[in-house]
Amino acid sequence: MLHDILHRHGLSTKEAKAYTAWLELWPSPASKIARNIGESRVNSYAICQNLVRKNVAHMMKKNNVTHFSMISPQHFLKNIESKVADFMAIIPELDLLASKNINKPRVRYFEWLSGLKRMFDIILHNTDTIEGFLGASAMSPWFKAYMDNEFIPQRIAKGIPIKVISSNSEADIYYKKTEKESLREVRVIDEKIFDLAGEILLFGEDKVAIGMFGQHEMMGVIIESKHFFNSQMSLFTIIWWLTANSNNKKNSQQQKPS
Repeated sequence: MLHDILHRHGLSTKEAKAYTAWLELWPSPASKIARNIGESRVNSYAICQNLVRKNVAHMMKKNNVTHFSMISPQHFLKNIESKVADFMAIIPELDLLASKNINKPRVRYFEWLSGLKRMFDIILHNTDTIEGFLGASAMSPWFKAYMDNEFIPQRIAKGIPIKVISSNSEADIYYKKTEKESLREVRVIDEKIFDLAGEILLFGEDKVAIGMFGQHEMMGVIIESKHFFNSQMSLFTIIWWLTANSNNKKNSQQQKPS
């Protein structure tokens, strides 16, 4: 019990044994404590030196022989209280550092096709839904093969739906035409005003993935920031709502009798 408590307050098991045994002795050489704790004189000397470094023991010379003595339990407690007081004094500064780290966005970079594959694998394993913007016109054939043959089938198998805002370019319309079988809902904007060469995906409640997948600029970034995620989600929601209302207005006008 004594040794366990001393161990929790910074002493090793052997140091705790030496401390309790030495409290019963006057200042003594390491050889004397060695017999009490069942250690060699060399080991006992090393243990005592460690206790001196931890301010739990004192070292002195007597008749040219090194003697050690332990501090009293009351002084041991004062040492612990002093350490606690020192730590309490720096808690406000540590809290400030922690708050800066919490508010600082985490950014991860990915390069070339292998990097983009890692980025999209992170997306698959960190979300239940995906929302985003797609501009597929600049998509390289290598990346398209990965999306069509690996990422999209895995997303469908995991039951992850995606909402996408894209243009009405030929490359983007492909994803509109296949939306039903791909757990995908697509809203379309005229490509004249929607010139996006890449993809921006919102996932995991606080992550935004930005991907460029052209043949000569294949890279991606994941930004982990609740504030940035919320701002991008607000933008997505506004555009999603506007495109829905615009499509409804067009449909109602087309249905009016001439």
